[in-house]
Amino acid sequence: MSHLQQYDAIVIGSGIGGLTVAAILSKFNHQKVLVLEQHFILGGFTQEFKRQEFQWDVGLHYVGEMGEGENGRLISDYITDSRLKWTKIPDPFETLVYPDFTFEVYSDPHRYQADLIQKFPDEKAGILRYFADLRRFSQWHGLRQATGFLPGRLGAIAQSLVNYFGRTFLQTTKDYLNQHFRNPQLKALLASAWGTYGLPPKESVFSIHALVMSSYLKGGWYPVGGAQEIAKQILPVIEQAGGGAIAQRQVTEIIVENGAAIGVRACKTHDPDAAIETYYAPVVISDAGAFNTYTKLLPVRERAMYGDAIQQFPKGHSVLLLFLGLKASPQTIGFRGGHHWVYSDYDHDRAWQLQRVSPEQGINSCFLSFPSLNDPTARSHTAEVMLYADYECFAQWQEQPWRKRDADYYALKDRIAQSIIDFLERHYQGFKDLIEFADLSTPLTIAYFDASDRGAIYGIPFVPERLQQPWIGVKTPIQNLYLTGADALGPGILGAVWGGVMAAAAVMVDRDSPKLWQPCVKRQPRNKLTPLQWLHSQLIHDRKSTRWTAQKDTAVQSVEWQRLRLILKYFEGDIHMNAVVKTRHGEVRGSVADGVNIFKGIPYAAPPFGANRLRPPQPVEPWIGVRDAIAYGPRAPHAPYSPEIAAIMPELTIAGEDCLNLNIWTSDLGSAGQPVMVWIPGGMFEYHGTGASPWYEGGRFARDGIVCVTINYRVGADGFLYLGDGNANRGLLDQIAALEWVQENIAAFGGDPGNVTIFGESAGAMSIGILLSMPRAEGLFRRAIAQSGAAHHAISAASAQRVGQYLADQLGVKATREAIAAVPLDRLLAAQEELKADLFAHPDPESWGDEMALSMLPWQPVIDGDIIPVRPIDRIAAGAGVGIDIIVGTNVDEWRITITSEGAVSGIAESALVGTVTAYGLPVEATLAVYRAAHPDASTGDLFAAIRTDWFWRVPAIRLADTHANSTSDTYMYEFAWRSPQFGGLLGACHLLEVPFVFDTLGNETEPLWGTDPPQQLADTMHAAWGSFATNGDPGWPKYDLSHRATMRFDITSEVVDDPRSAERALWEGLR
Repeated sequence: MSHLQQYDAIVIGSGIGGLTVAAILSKFNHQKVLVLEQHFILGGFTQEFKRQEFQWDVGLHYVGEMGEGENGRLISDYITDSRLKWTKIPDPFETLVYPDFTFEVYSDPHRYQADLIQKFPDEKAGILRYFADLRRFSQWHGLRQATGFLPGRLGAIAQSLVNYFGRTFLQTTKDYLNQHFRNPQLKALLASAWGTYGLPPKESVFSIHALVMSSYLKGGWYPVGGAQEIAKQILPVIEQAGGGAIAQRQVTEIIVENGAAIGVRACKTHDPDAAIETYYAPVVISDAGAFNTYTKLLPVRERAMYGDAIQQFPKGHSVLLLFLGLKASPQTIGFRGGHHWVYSDYDHDRAWQLQRVSPEQGINSCFLSFPSLNDPTARSHTAEVMLYADYECFAQWQEQPWRKRDADYYALKDRIAQSIIDFLERHYQGFKDLIEFADLSTPLTIAYFDASDRGAIYGIPFVPERLQQPWIGVKTPIQNLYLTGADALGPGILGAVWGGVMAAAAVMVDRDSPKLWQPCVKRQPRNKLTPLQWLHSQLIHDRKSTRWTAQKDTAVQSVEWQRLRLILKYFEGDIHMNAVVKTRHGEVRGSVADGVNIFKGIPYAAPPFGANRLRPPQPVEPWIGVRDAIAYGPRAPHAPYSPEIAAIMPELTIAGEDCLNLNIWTSDLGSAGQPVMVWIPGGMFEYHGTGASPWYEGGRFARDGIVCVTINYRVGADGFLYLGDGNANRGLLDQIAALEWVQENIAAFGGDPGNVTIFGESAGAMSIGILLSMPRAEGLFRRAIAQSGAAHHAISAASAQRVGQYLADQLGVKATREAIAAVPLDRLLAAQEELKADLFAHPDPESWGDEMALSMLPWQPVIDGDIIPVRPIDRIAAGAGVGIDIIVGTNVDEWRITITSEGAVSGIAESALVGTVTAYGLPVEATLAVYRAAHPDASTGDLFAAIRTDWFWRVPAIRLADTHANSTSDTYMYEFAWRSPQFGGLLGACHLLEVPFVFDTLGNETEPLWGTDPPQQLADTMHAAWGSFATNGDPGWPKYDLSHRATMRFDITSEVVDDPRSAERALWEGLR
């Protein structure tokens, strides 16, 4: 029989992914959706079954994000009209059982983190990073999925960029854990719940581990009434719109005509005489999984696209499920609810290999849960045990019908069930006596009812290679055909739900019409939209007014890029409708946390790539609608850090084209006239250059009534390559563009553009020294704070041009902007690394010039005669910067960060020390005598670090203070002296150490340099001084002048000292 043009959409399969997309489409202007289910019960893995008086769910054990206001709960309420209720699983909601200890996990991520640190104090830094990475890797996974919404070639480019810049996100869970942790118990503990995504650490990609684990940080939830309530409460939503669901209907073919899906053919399941039924609809959505869709349901011709690739792809693992009916409550033997992961081995990969070979003899791990303790409406006492199994152990019976297999099959089931029970009895005495009924489900049972390939409960396995396949995701190459469920997005109930959300959004974007979008956009005010309606409105906002052509013009692409970012931020769950500010280029929406309005990733200049590559910053194009400013934007590309520096330098973002962006923290959008602080980050003009760091979070400044801004700028060749063509100092011009943006827009965020303080560290402080002297920077700021940097670090045009020519030679191209701009990014970055390695290995003044040989910084600002007319310190001496108050200072042991972190402090030879002193033009004997007198216990490496510190940082800072103190503006000097306990105390008061004290962000991934207990009172002191200076120009200590050289010495006890280390300072007079 045929059903012609009866439905708006057909969904194949009634798993939670299929029901979610069906319900969402049904609620948009009553779309009529048909759901076809091959099983005799609807719900997929959310169904239940009954034996005797006992009842169990078949696949749902707990679901994350179901608390009030969380994203999962919002979706649940939307697709069930809030009829489905959830109960929280009692704490500890997970218990992790190992041979030597038991660890309890509570539904508070802060407590979870603290409990881990308490048990593994030596691993604190890795634990802090792990929790940060859960979010970071989850965000990348969401971004990768969202690129599927981009049209045609733009989508392909976006996917390529995400994959390229996200290569680090494709590491396995085992690789990640080995990289960041040493303790095998901790590594095992963190991977305990690998069963929630179906692969042990060696096989699984860490980004999916992060995605799943993030969803459980606030605990687990269980549907009141059991898993069967999910389908039961969704179906009325579908039926109210005229749709429905038919069970025992096996789809045999997706009908494709002219490259488009137009319907399906189906028949009654397991009935060889059943008639073929044909259903037509303009949209077909498959919840049958990518394997079945591409290898079984599509016509033979269309299967050729991906069928072979999917057949050859690694197979997912299946499970054994032991369903237990109990004589009494599990509470009688001490269980309180929650779930138990029980292991006999800390090596999950080894344990899985042993267990998969012989599940009846090798039981060494399992997952134990109690539905009757988690569901307040349960009428009988039950337990479920899950353990992963290899389909091959049961494959010999796969052709035999359900419940009619050989006796050997049932004998094997009984032996396995007994082995599982014996395993649990060893851990929980009395468990065996509690059992009244037991029934074991094997991978054959799962394959029979779920129609999955080899009973793989999570579909295509989440190995790193999965994320690089074109056939994974919502979109398919067949027009009007979509995937939903786990193969569309992620594993588990919540992953499948979000797969349904993404599928619905894709359908609505592709079939953009008033019928779909008017109800959610026009009938309700913007701030009253439900989350799904808001998501949809963002996806298609202003599409109606944009002409869509085959070529997809630039304006449309710009809109699509904005929609892409908004989808991702919805995944992050941080969007708050009330934090909206209008800038000159369009509205931005931020988030609110702890009373602070936070805006991240706001562009202040156009992306400096394509036609803008190696050019000065260009104006931002205005955008359409409200732009999301929820997550940090991309940073400028740079070569990787050395492993030693990478271990202590967290970066929260990946590189990308739209890298010229900034971030804002402000406490009161309705205010006016708050002081503004703009942070310019460091990175030796070669690395970093991003305001996105846990150390730079400006929330504390905002709560003190200061608007805090952090910026990105270009580094390396992109920022500072000079070829003698007048195109110089692009990284500095980026900073000026950001400051100009602040002048034009900061009032809308509550800031006073007339009271701006710039502050920065290292290359950021050197930039500030130069900005003080630059004609183009005049009027953009009122005060400045230079931390570990001054106004000496700019090189001659001749030196810069020599470096530019060297780079061109390395690349084998002409030394022109056009030629180098055409070089692929990865090749350019590699050439920069080669150049730097050569400079470090052979710092010959004849080859590189004196400036480069001494500084060994290949990328620096250039005295080009225009942007930087003369040496910055000379222009300041001539009167530049008058009217700007400054604080300038250094850390006592700046250089030690390099030679200590890289293990070289003890390897400095006396000849190297003498050579360095000679190169600096100092008298060797007198210099070493002075420094040895000041550091009587110092080694050769210690003296080397002290002299390098003075030459590179301290003396230039003193020169800036001396020069500026002669003006009519106020000058303040400081010295940071608190010594880090890390590396056995060898770091001292090294470079970078003061930053989180200034921002008051101790604890934000700071342990590698700061240890476990840095002094909070010092952070209180420094943060207050910086805030006071930005507010009224007074940091709270005497001004600097040439007679006293008053210097605030910051330490656990801070004090003002006059002219510290004067004998060493005097050595450098006239030399630096």
